[in-house]
Amino acid sequence: MHAKTSASKPRELTGRHVLFIALGAFAVILCANIAMVIAATHSFPGLVAKNSYVASQDFNRNTAAMTELGWRPEVTYADGAVIVTVTDAAGAAVRGVDLTAQIGRPSDAASDRALSLSADRDRYVAFAPLEEGVWRVALTWSDPKGQTHQASAKVWVSSSTN
Repeated sequence: MHAKTSASKPRELTGRHVLFIALGAFAVILCANIAMVIAATHSFPGLVAKNSYVASQDFNRNTAAMTELGWRPEVTYADGAVIVTVTDAAGAAVRGVDLTAQIGRPSDAASDRALSLSADRDRYVAFAPLEEGVWRVALTWSDPKGQTHQASAKVWVSSSTN
């Protein structure tokens, strides 16, 4: 008895097959990279300051002036309002500060907007309903000598703080 043999030839891996496999792998990688670049460039621009070199020139001077002044701003969020409290070196509330604020997401410039702060006893309040997540608040104020100071804080908003 003779066993029946298959007349079909086993598939061979040719140079053409390897070429198509390699091109397919590179096409998948290239498509993934393009998708990531598009997603990255349409969200956070990566800029905190328009010109970081110029911004860095005054950093030490501003830090020393703020330390000498002794004022410390604190930012919180409760009941749909951003609350800023400024205290002096002794821990007493500082009143009558010309304070401006910008709020936005740390990862997206599309949500950036100015806050209208109003004095309320020992604090400054801006009613601003915020979605859940992390928000960045940038503060700017002038001291009695006319020196401008800047500070920033992160505020975490959850459903329990709305």
